[in-house]
Amino acid sequence: MPAFPLLALAATITAAAPDETQRNFGHWVSVCDNGLRFQVSSAMGQPANINVHLHVRREAGPEAAVEIAADTDGVWGPGPHSLLIDGQLFALVQREILLVVPAGSAMAAARALAQARSVQVVAGGERHPISAQGSAAALRDMDARQGRTGTVTAIVATGTRAASTMPAPPPPPVRTERIAPRDGPVIRPSARRVAEWRGAEDCDPRLDPADYPTQSWPLDARQAVILVPCHAGPHYGHALVMVGRRADGSDARPASFDVELSMSERSGPAVPTDNADRSETSGRLISGQRGAIAYPSTYEEWVWDGQRFRLIERIGSYGSYFRARVRRRRD
Repeated sequence: MPAFPLLALAATITAAAPDETQRNFGHWVSVCDNGLRFQVSSAMGQPANINVHLHVRREAGPEAAVEIAADTDGVWGPGPHSLLIDGQLFALVQREILLVVPAGSAMAAARALAQARSVQVVAGGERHPISAQGSAAALRDMDARQGRTGTVTAIVATGTRAASTMPAPPPPPVRTERIAPRDGPVIRPSARRVAEWRGAEDCDPRLDPADYPTQSWPLDARQAVILVPCHAGPHYGHALVMVGRRADGSDARPASFDVELSMSERSGPAVPTDNADRSETSGRLISGQRGAIAYPSTYEEWVWDGQRFRLIERIGSYGSYFRARVRRRRD
């Protein structure tokens, strides 16, 4: 599980959040993003079992395959492992931190789950019961929102219509990303400036700058971002996200974002959320905490368009909420 520093964002919001379509069905949850990528999951805290969860995933489109995964918190013990649905046994194989049903039997397992009375994940010699209440309704919701109802591709609402009759999924929105030159200065704010920023936002005065240093990196040819730690706790934190001139940061100001930050609560002019950092892989601003799918979490990734940060991906505990395509523009 990637570890992100316990920081968060303070920023200027300029628009509403994208529609995060999550629906609850008994002890199951369905999530569909803006491109009709779908995930149906046994909900956290359901009475049968709170440590093991089952997920059915499917992309949009007529050729998309069903994927079924069991999340057992990465601890299984010796195999073999299996998914037991009303006495019918489906093998589970290890894939990174999950146990998955092989592709050849995933559709059969999904259709069995839609009619299930008893569901168990058998891992490490132990049987983990999962409540089936609501699984059929959640899978039917997947069929409906992906346009599969009445087609041969449906899990629950099956029919005789060919897969080719399904509507095409909506195209993702396009976000422009400014690419910063590698050379040139990057803001190194003085301790006095940092103290002024933190004081203006009522940050925790007990934070030691040596333990919680600022981060800064270039956004484009003229501007850089500065993350200023503001609050820190065992499971959360806040940081100010500032943008200013790369040369000296003299015009540093709260960053603007195109959508509402997740998990945020207003505090004065600042809008905090969890865990701001720079992605080690993309170099972009990220926020939230991406963990095992069974735990409450949010992961967001942002690109800089020259004026504000634009959301390109948002993932929650139960699946993908939003995705955008990136068009890169070099300064």
